[in-house]
Amino acid sequence: MKTLLKNRELSAFFAIVALFVVLVALNPAYFSLQTLAMIFASSQILCLLALGATLVMLTRNIDVSVGSTVGLCAIAVGVALNNGYGLATAIAFALAIGALAGAFNGLLVVGLRIPAIVATLGTLGLYRGVMLLWTGGKWIEGLPDSLKSLSEPAFIGVSPLGWLVLRCWLAGGWLLSRTAFGRDFYAVGDNLAAARQLGVAVNRTRMLAFTLNGMLAACAGIVFAAQIGFVPNQTGSGLEMKSHRRLRTGRDLAAWRHRHAARRVSRRLFPYPNRHRTGAVPPSRLVE
Repeated sequence: MKTLLKNRELSAFFAIVALFVVLVALNPAYFSLQTLAMIFASSQILCLLALGATLVMLTRNIDVSVGSTVGLCAIAVGVALNNGYGLATAIAFALAIGALAGAFNGLLVVGLRIPAIVATLGTLGLYRGVMLLWTGGKWIEGLPDSLKSLSEPAFIGVSPLGWLVLRCWLAGGWLLSRTAFGRDFYAVGDNLAAARQLGVAVNRTRMLAFTLNGMLAACAGIVFAAQIGFVPNQTGSGLEMKSHRRLRTGRDLAAWRHRHAARRVSRRLFPYPNRHRTGAVPPSRLVE
């Protein structure tokens, strides 16, 4: 019990399980595959945004423009489809817009050294303005069935886009926990100076975090357009705060992983076998 109380991640998990058990006890029909699929479908957008926010926050930055990026990319896929382009082309166009938006945020933060909160607050308004200028303040309606079908239930009640979200989460978890690529994010966020001395491409890692965050926001915009079948001119408003609230529990886990993953980086990826002879500072001391 003491271990459970001390571990905030486990406490939150069991609290959610307990709430689910109570709801099932009150209404047994709640425990069904259809209900679980509906819950998952309603959280797909925030799942993608939380994954992108994780990458940015691991590097000790923040991006509050993701809501506007979602709206901009939803507009992009809708405009492309309504102008006669194929589904694959429209999706690729939206992903490119998201990547450019994220890379521009990264350029402001990494290249111009503007604080992340200031830079992304500015681009929040910028992307929202571009969105309104692009559409003339009108909604994007009449999206084709080829896009809407991506959000329709398929295998075990989960839509094709739902399976894509699950694959993104599994791939993100594996990359961050099992690869040197993922450990670079932890090293950069834990100690910037130490990461540089250990050979991590700090600026590239931070730029990549913002760019991938933009692409995941684009995926969220595509999911949004597919689920409701049209794109309002205020799409994405408020999603940045919701995604960061969703990430709150995960942030505690990330803080714990910062302390341990950075040490694994120093021990496994960048060993200093002759540090005692050369007088070099041990990597673990640099990280701590």
